[in-house]
Amino acid sequence: MRKIMLPIGMLALVFLAACAPLFGPQPTPTAAIAKLPALEGNWQLELSQSGGIMGMSRWLVVSSDGRVTAEDDRTQASATDTLTPEAMALLKRLAAEATYPTILPASACADCFYFRLEISGVSHPMDVQLDEITLLDSGLYPLVGLLHDEMVRLLGN
Repeated sequence: MRKIMLPIGMLALVFLAACAPLFGPQPTPTAAIAKLPALEGNWQLELSQSGGIMGMSRWLVVSSDGRVTAEDDRTQASATDTLTPEAMALLKRLAAEATYPTILPASACADCFYFRLEISGVSHPMDVQLDEITLLDSGLYPLVGLLHDEMVRLLGN
C-alpha cells in the first residue's frame, strides 16, 4: 500500500506545483490618466453606441462647425442639425475637462451598451471604447452623456 501511496502523493505534488505562479504574484498594470486632445481647428468627434438586448447600433458625429448628424442602423432613422453656440461651448468645456484611464478595467457586463468615442482631425487623434459600467468611472461620463442626450434628441429613444 505504501508503494502505491508514495507515487500518488508525489504526482499530486507535481500537479499542485503546476498551479502555482512561477515568479510570485503578478503586478496589476497601473493605468495612466490621459486628457482628451484639444478641440481646435477642423475636428470631428464621433460617439457610437451598440449592443444591448435589442442589438442597438447608433452613432452621432459632431463637426467643428457645429454640424451634428445622428443615425440609427437598426431603424434606418437619421437626422442632421446644428448645435447652438451654448451647446458647442459646453461640449468643448466638457472635452477639455475630461480625463480617462489609458487602461480600463475588464467588465463582466452582459447585454450592456458599448460606447466608442473617437476624435479625429486633432494633433493626437484618440479612440476609446467603454461599456456602460466602465463609463461611469472613466472620467468621460459627462461628455458621453451630453453626446448621448443629443443622439436621443435627434433620433428619439
